[in-house]
Amino acid sequence: MAHYDIFSGPGMVGGEPAGREKLCTIYRILWQRGTNNVWFGGNHGFAFGFADYGGNPGCNGQRGCSGNYEHSHPGINDRHGWLITGGYYGIAIDTWPHTDGAGNTFFDVWFGGRTRTTRFRVGEELGDFWKAQVRTELYVSSGHNAGNIADDPAAQAAFWNRMDIWPDPVSERRDAANGNWLSQEPDYRNPSDWVFDEVSGIAVLANGDAWIGSSTNGLRLIDHDGHFIADATDVLPTKSVGALAKDPTDDSVWIGYRDAGFGVSRIKPDGTVLHYLALGDAQKNSAVWDIQVQPATATSKRRILVAFRRGSVGVYDGD
Repeated sequence: MAHYDIFSGPGMVGGEPAGREKLCTIYRILWQRGTNNVWFGGNHGFAFGFADYGGNPGCNGQRGCSGNYEHSHPGINDRHGWLITGGYYGIAIDTWPHTDGAGNTFFDVWFGGRTRTTRFRVGEELGDFWKAQVRTELYVSSGHNAGNIADDPAAQAAFWNRMDIWPDPVSERRDAANGNWLSQEPDYRNPSDWVFDEVSGIAVLANGDAWIGSSTNGLRLIDHDGHFIADATDVLPTKSVGALAKDPTDDSVWIGYRDAGFGVSRIKPDGTVLHYLALGDAQKNSAVWDIQVQPATATSKRRILVAFRRGSVGVYDGD
């Protein structure tokens, strides 16, 4: 057994020379199938780990021996200078491949949290975590004006990569959609400035579109760059989504609910919506906090694994 101590030790982070430990609670862990990559979604942001890490108790957060890179997030600053970030329950591997000169293939990774969602461009950057970090977090480029990024295309791209799935009344910029890039920070203490996304799950389809589930707002479909396509909340029994998973057999999406007693649902590509309530007596009144799909093999069917709040895991197969 290996222990991943997700922090940066002394001398690893320029602005925090004594070290830092920001990811104190891990909500989601996703192994990237067929790779040595494992991703962690936590309270403050997300991190990358090496799946074959053997552990090193004496490492003290040095990057070459800690087995992880930490951290990044699509956090935003409010008018008091507070960084607003957290709750990264949504993680999914993108479906568009990126290949380097040696033939190695990489994929972006989606992360969603309380306020924003990002397509972390680690695939486009051919596996470079730190270059991808800039493409999510950049607020203003060197030599440009933070108060107006009209002439800063890199900062504009990062702004759009901090996707606001359920848009806030007050954004980071005055009116970016119409070319007004003047700074306009929201006030965290003013509830009317916010519609917190509270992302609880992400499922990316074969064409790159992504379903985004929220524990408070329901379910939306966006395209590969975050543009709104549809809101499917009305077809669900409750808007308190607890988990999402894509079914590789037909690109349908499975949905579990944090409100107990609603079971799971499935939305097929043709728009058919199915609700499954018969999950077993022990689970029928338990909230769903995670769903995973075990792909079919030569000797086994595809299975849907449902994690319930009470601590049990249900395994279901068939259509």
